[in-house]
Amino acid sequence: MSKYTEYQIFKAMSELVLQQINLTKDREVLDIISDLDVNIWKEKTPINVALWFDWKEVLSTTPPPSKNGKFSLTAEQGAVAMCIFLEKRYWKNDHDTLLSKVYNELQQENLFDSELWTEWLSAIEEGREFDKIWDY
Repeated sequence: MSKYTEYQIFKAMSELVLQQINLTKDREVLDIISDLDVNIWKEKTPINVALWFDWKEVLSTTPPPSKNGKFSLTAEQGAVAMCIFLEKRYWKNDHDTLLSKVYNELQQENLFDSELWTEWLSAIEEGREFDKIWDY
């Protein structure tokens, strides 16, 4: 089973958001949250199986960070962290937030010194609590 650092999960989240923007220009944050929320999977099956495989593919092609990360997460824990982060930072503030806005913000130059990164690490902590591991 592969494990990923918080930076790899963040970069994979950015890439997945960009892929979803390219599929349709007006997708909203809620689309990813509801499609990938592993807490509502029916009988270990994702709501959107295609998006789950896209997520796994993006993770597998995300290069490792230049320095070791603080955390080590499974793909499932990373998906949970991503959904928590997107919901808290974007969806709860504006139910109509478009993925293009999210993607633009994820491209910050001083990422590690930003409020966004602090919120991301908080979501990572919550995502790590998810311990159901499924082999898809």
